[in-house]
Amino acid sequence: MKTNQSPGRTPSSPTTRCRSPQNWSRRNSSFSIPPIVTQISSLKATGFRALHSMSRDLLIAGPVLEPIVGITGGKYCFGCKVVSFQLVEMEDTGPNQQNLCRVGISRGDDVVGSLGETSRSFGYEGTGKFLNASKLSDYGENFGLGDIIICAVNLEEKPLASISFSKNGKCLGTAMKFNAGPLGLAVVDSEVKNLQWESAVFPHVLLKNVVVELQFSVEDGLVPKEGFKPWASALEDGNAIAGPVFHESTDCEVMMMVGMPSSGKTTWAKKWVKEHPEKRYVLLRTEMVVDRMKVPEHWLKWNCGEPRRFERLINRATAVLHTLLSRAVTTPRNYIIDEANVEKKFRKLNLGQFNLFKKIAVVVFPSPEKAIVRFMKRCGELGVEDVSAAVPDEMLAEYVLPVSKDMPGSDELFYEVMFVELDSEESQSHLDAMKQEVSNWNSNNSSPYSC
Repeated sequence: MKTNQSPGRTPSSPTTRCRSPQNWSRRNSSFSIPPIVTQISSLKATGFRALHSMSRDLLIAGPVLEPIVGITGGKYCFGCKVVSFQLVEMEDTGPNQQNLCRVGISRGDDVVGSLGETSRSFGYEGTGKFLNASKLSDYGENFGLGDIIICAVNLEEKPLASISFSKNGKCLGTAMKFNAGPLGLAVVDSEVKNLQWESAVFPHVLLKNVVVELQFSVEDGLVPKEGFKPWASALEDGNAIAGPVFHESTDCEVMMMVGMPSSGKTTWAKKWVKEHPEKRYVLLRTEMVVDRMKVPEHWLKWNCGEPRRFERLINRATAVLHTLLSRAVTTPRNYIIDEANVEKKFRKLNLGQFNLFKKIAVVVFPSPEKAIVRFMKRCGELGVEDVSAAVPDEMLAEYVLPVSKDMPGSDELFYEVMFVELDSEESQSHLDAMKQEVSNWNSNNSSPYSC
């Protein structure tokens, strides 16, 4: 999501509207973030005000804003002011954990929702902790409502670069020294990669039920740390690298995975994302939501004694996924919807929102032999003992293979349909056989192909 406006200009609606400086982008636009059911937001952006709100106990990846420039040298800083807290209901979370902000930097190709959890990202949290590669260390002091945190990055220092922070003008000292050269982050004195944003570090903010203002220039209200320049100055200094830009939805695509559970959709999708970094795909799936909920591992095990509890968790995660889809519609990016998507009516319902996006179906239909092996492996991972209880025969009964919109009689929305395992004819033949077999089975049994 790219947003911009003239430097120093104040958004007209500070709790719902975010903009960033016009000179950091190629075109003028704006966006709105409605107060919906979310709790965690990962922002990489230029000067703007952002809100994040939630209800109950959901913890998911929220709106993502990519910065327009990262830095490859020099000494620069940016500011983050915690403007307000969002009111939330989190009965199982302590008050000091309900509204948090994490500020720092990450390399341009790093995982957006994992600030401080990777070796290429560094974050200072409101709990008074510093994080890198998921390692927590005591640093500085707590910060929260009304506080202004300055993140200062020194890429000139030799042999190691450094990152430091200040709170309300008080210097908190160096948080960490790190190798920014060819053997480290590879952003200083390093060859620029084909995807340039992989060769620079960018501002990165992780939010949990807070509203923040980010400052990248004096016009934004930034008071630079002594010895450091405003982040925006990197442009004129020649130390800036542009980040990826998505201009319009017509430039973007949404890929919809289609296949039964455990058929191999997620494996294929992750491999595709890795092989096409230039696309900057956002992978949307229910299990991603569950992961961002920070659900303990045992919750993900199939518990026959408490099936309703597990069902409530999945239903809640599914509802959040639908909310994310509604946001994605207005956010020009490339998406992969990694759900079963076997029912035509739900495919049309979800894709109908993506009016201007190029829509592609990816059908993962393995041979029955491979399907059984994959399904049993997944059952073992989830601790499923009664396999028959996990087999979605109703889903199989509703399974309709997708076709492209230009096929005679088609009422689907796909510009293209990819069959990445069995081809369309083989898939249809096996699907017909599987449906027939399931219809002949006793209700106490399950089809060996229902996976």
